Amino acid sequence: MSWRSKIPAEKLKKLLPVAFLIYGLVSVFTLQRDFSHVTKLTVFVLLIGPVFIIFALVGRFFEKVSDDSRWSRYKGFARTANLSATQTLAQYILIFCLPFYVIKSSWIYFAINVLLLGLILWDPIYEKLVTYSLFRHLLLSWSLISASSFLFPFVLPEQMGWFYPGLALISALGFIPTQREWRYFVFLAGLWAVTLIPLMLLPAPYRFPLLSVWTKKPHFAWDTGGKSSADEPLARTMSQGYLKDFLADGHMLCCVAPIVAPPKLSTTIRQEWTLGGRVIESTELKTPIRGSATQEAFHSYFCKRNFPLTDEDEWLRCRITIGSDIDIGGIAIEITP
Repeated sequence: MSWRSKIPAEKLKKLLPVAFLIYGLVSVFTLQRDFSHVTKLTVFVLLIGPVFIIFALVGRFFEKVSDDSRWSRYKGFARTANLSATQTLAQYILIFCLPFYVIKSSWIYFAINVLLLGLILWDPIYEKLVTYSLFRHLLLSWSLISASSFLFPFVLPEQMGWFYPGLALISALGFIPTQREWRYFVFLAGLWAVTLIPLMLLPAPYRFPLLSVWTKKPHFAWDTGGKSSADEPLARTMSQGYLKDFLADGHMLCCVAPIVAPPKLSTTIRQEWTLGGRVIESTELKTPIRGSATQEAFHSYFCKRNFPLTDEDEWLRCRITIGSDIDIGGIAIEITP
């Protein structure tokens, strides 16, 4: 007697979603994610759009098919195949991108990714939600934006100035209409407009993150040289007296920002220093970023000697950007009276 005959069909039907959920959760921790897996991610991105469109069109086709039609026998198979394809593609993309939101400390976008991933990991919930156009379009758009954010420096390493306009155009692919109703067109246009807010309208530190470029343990240090081995990170709090004494002795305070980036990426690096919310330095570093296929960090830094201190407790911040104001990280230190 086979194991299938020992398990009732209804019980097996209930166990399968649990098994797939466990598999998905395990994949969150075991899926390999690095610069060497770009090809597979690219294939999934190229497939997910057409698959979602086919899902919608096939679903509408079978809605019009009568029970006595010769096509009705394929309805169950078509639905299962479409569900599996869309779910698999979206799961892989969201699981792949998940840890990079953590690396970037983009917690709001991380929470959205976790929410969507949780909804599609549990089969019964996904089967219900995917029937709604709103969910399908949002899931597709989020998947496209997330994956493209990671892939952009690999595909167009010398065009980082077009990063956010490019993501805006890519997000539009998630709202390709599959119905011929003007209200539906207006609905999709409104959804697309909402996605443009984190891509184009928010201040740089709050925009959707560039997932494949980040700063690795940025810190402040005294008189850093050209090698990271010479850096001695400072504490996150410093008194004004301590700072003034070191500066008076001829030392310089440096913002050290090792940058991990894909190979062939070529773009400028800029540091913006603020003290108590006031911009005190904004400079473009002389050496452009140089990426690495092995994810070896590129050592970038800038040093200052003059600081317009006040008598108040203030935060000194160093923000690192590349390209056209693409935020990739930063560091802050509290200056106490």
